[in-house]
Amino acid sequence: MEIKDFVKASKNKKIGHVYDIELQHIDKLKRFDSVECHIVLYPYSRKFKANDMIFYPFEEYARDISSCKNSAYSRIGSSFNKIFAVIMGLIILLLFVIFRPEELLSMQSIVSVFGAYIIAKELGNDLEKWIIRITKPLKFRYQESYYSYELEKHNALTKYSHYAKKQRYDKTSIRPTKMEFIELSNSKTVRMYFDTKDLKNNGNSIHILSVWADPELLKEFDKGFMLGVKLSLNKGKIFKRSLELFQSVSKGVNGCIGPSDSWFKDSVYFRRIKRFMKIRFLRKRGYLRNKKIVELVK
Repeated sequence: MEIKDFVKASKNKKIGHVYDIELQHIDKLKRFDSVECHIVLYPYSRKFKANDMIFYPFEEYARDISSCKNSAYSRIGSSFNKIFAVIMGLIILLLFVIFRPEELLSMQSIVSVFGAYIIAKELGNDLEKWIIRITKPLKFRYQESYYSYELEKHNALTKYSHYAKKQRYDKTSIRPTKMEFIELSNSKTVRMYFDTKDLKNNGNSIHILSVWADPELLKEFDKGFMLGVKLSLNKGKIFKRSLELFQSVSKGVNGCIGPSDSWFKDSVYFRRIKRFMKIRFLRKRGYLRNKKIVELVK
């Protein structure tokens, strides 16, 4: 796989306190079945906090969803507890079939199966968290989903929205199929999952979000920040093979964190992963020297 500067962050020429973030080299990215792009921004100045910058449009989506307003996205429900509850209910039903077939349709069997389902459903979330915790340090592990929201189905006005966005950003702008937005005291993170079918026929660069900094604190922001990027290039739908690439730009210098938390200049950290739903297996990891996946233009 040829490594390119797939993510570009550039200061808007017309609005100086806005940074536009794009996906580049779409001709390379569309060879995959899906692409995941996670962005974290951490300003170094103590005068600049997370609420002094806005990630458009993801903060609006997250705010609308949390306040139960209509949004382009809806919450993704947890499926683990439901699956676990169905399995436990089926186990109780199977025990009746094997050991007490004459009571299979009795009130006792119905109450037992239903009770097992309800109890297992309540315990499912705790069980999932326990599995995530104990497998976290392992190469073969069960991992919580990165995404809490999924894009609602397109409607008749979607094409008009895409056209308007193209006029606004001077290029195609698309929404990710799934997303997550996280705000901490000094940083903000957005996670995006794209089906590559949405990347096709849209040119070789696509606008994905904008970061608006407080104009009064722009000098503090420009003094230095870390722009961190994780890019996951995925093959397959159910059984996935993924190449995960990590790189940050810190005070204008590209690099990644190496062993003992040392800074590897002009390097990319990579992982090769096999995935089935939430189950992940780490095949290989290492560092790529003199490579760049993030381009920062001021």
